[in-house]
Amino acid sequence: MSLAKHIAKTRKREVVTERVNGFQTNCTTGFKRTGYWEAHHIVCVSSVGKRKVDYPKSPPELADYLEACLWVTPWDINAAHNLIGLPSNRQYRDSNGESPEDLPSHQVDHNTRGGYTEEVSKYLMENVWCSLTEKKEVHDVDIATLKAELESASSMFRERLESRGARNGGTKFCWKNRHEEGFARKWYYPFSMGKKPSHRSPGVSYSLLDSIFKKIKLPF
Repeated sequence: MSLAKHIAKTRKREVVTERVNGFQTNCTTGFKRTGYWEAHHIVCVSSVGKRKVDYPKSPPELADYLEACLWVTPWDINAAHNLIGLPSNRQYRDSNGESPEDLPSHQVDHNTRGGYTEEVSKYLMENVWCSLTEKKEVHDVDIATLKAELESASSMFRERLESRGARNGGTKFCWKNRHEEGFARKWYYPFSMGKKPSHRSPGVSYSLLDSIFKKIKLPF
C-alpha cells in the first residue's frame, strides 16, 4: 500500500482543497456588492486540483509522499486568508468606473491562456510542490513546510492582485481616460488579473456618438 493511501486510512484529513457551500461568507477583504462581486480563491481551486500533474517526476515516490503530507496539512483553501472579493465587469460599468478603486475584475484574464490561474499553477509547481524531499513516513516538519508555502503563496498573490489593480494610475483614472489619446494600449491594465493583460476595446465614446448625431441631417 502506498504511503498516501495508508495515511488516508489511518489519519483524519486536515486539508481542504475544494470549494464548500457558502465559502463566500469567509471572505472579509476586497469588494462586496450583491450581484456585482465574486469571492476569489487567491490560490486557485483548479491549480490545487491539478497538482498531481505538476508534481516533480523524480524521484517517482515523491508524488506519493506529497499527497500523504498534504492530507494532514491544516490548510483550508476556503479560509479568509485565501479569499478576496473582486468586482465583476458589470460593477465597473454600473459605477462608471468609480467603484471599487484599484481592484481587477474577476472576469478579466482569470482562466484564459497565460492568465492568472496558469500563473498560480506554475508558481505552485516551481515553489511549493518541489519544496519537499521523499521520506518513508510523514514528518511534521514537512507538514509545516507545506502549510507555510501555501500561506505564503496566498499572501504573495494577494499583493500581486492589489498591485495590478493600481497599474497605470489605477482603475478609476484609466476608466475615466479610456477614450483619450494614448490610452488605447494601457487603459485596461488595472482591470486585468493577469501579469500580461490581453488587449481590450474601451467601447464607443459617448462624446463621439454625440458629435456624430449632431452632424446627421435628418430628412424632416
